[in-house]
Amino acid sequence: MASINELLSPVAEPSSSPEQSPQAFVGQKPESLHFTIEFVLDTACPHCYIGLKNLNAAIDAYKLQHPNATFEVTCSPVILSPSAGRSVDTKEVYYQTIRGFAPSTIQDWTRQGQESGINFSWQEGRTGNSRDSHKLLRLALEATPSTYRSSSFTRAFGHNRLSTTSSSLVTDVTPVGARGPQTQMQLADTIYREYFENNRDLSDRSFLLNTGTSLTNIPAEEIQACLESDEWDYAIDRLSDRNKMEFNAVPVFIIQGRFVAGGWQTPQKLLDIFEHVRAEGPNAPGRILSVPGGGWWMPGGVFRGANQDAAETGRRSAFGSS
Repeated sequence: MASINELLSPVAEPSSSPEQSPQAFVGQKPESLHFTIEFVLDTACPHCYIGLKNLNAAIDAYKLQHPNATFEVTCSPVILSPSAGRSVDTKEVYYQTIRGFAPSTIQDWTRQGQESGINFSWQEGRTGNSRDSHKLLRLALEATPSTYRSSSFTRAFGHNRLSTTSSSLVTDVTPVGARGPQTQMQLADTIYREYFENNRDLSDRSFLLNTGTSLTNIPAEEIQACLESDEWDYAIDRLSDRNKMEFNAVPVFIIQGRFVAGGWQTPQKLLDIFEHVRAEGPNAPGRILSVPGGGWWMPGGVFRGANQDAAETGRRSAFGSS
């Protein structure tokens, strides 16, 4: 993944270096019209679900103001509990006892979720390691595991020439279930909803297999092989580790490859960010529009929530690893 300094550098067009993109830049619209957003997330993170809902609301609102604007959104993984097993705890035990979030924090999430159209369910359902869910999301972009940035699989980089004239997760041109950003984000939306609202277990491979086969054109055998693959494990862990080196918390939005907005953001704040990026133009230097918040990383890859004692870490920097 690009460093923060690289993200903030002005560029006339996306890089086509091997680590950045599988194909060279082709046929991008002017940046004022076409937005490419890399959404760094964990499927077990309630703030990320709120962030996704608010992002979709902001895109819908922005397109009412700018009918010619188009958006391509992809997601990139962070695994908050990389050593967790599958189906190891109820959500209530995991978030309150293991992660140590106070009841007041859970109440805040519930309130924030309601404002975004989410009905969080905390008392029922099980949870576990989110790695397999990230593997399924990545499989929606590529058939063979790699460590390219997820934004490499957008039309802006010539990999998926998809129409995004609609802000919905499924376009009227792209075949339903075809590999690409729209299918990936539809999977993300479904995993979040089923996990946080309908008490499905995001670490349950049968749930992920059924979700993948119902929403994509990928054969069930290919999905099952991905979920069981050590090679896919390695690729997802590398992507997650790189994101952890750059950002101290999720969610994070990387817009046009170089404007960084951290935290779940309100729809209005995202609208302001879109307008700022549009006004800046394609050759403006990137910048940190808002730093990630909500937690930080401790030695050993342990993520601490924002409500937990910062003295144990000795710092709360905006970027970098502990």
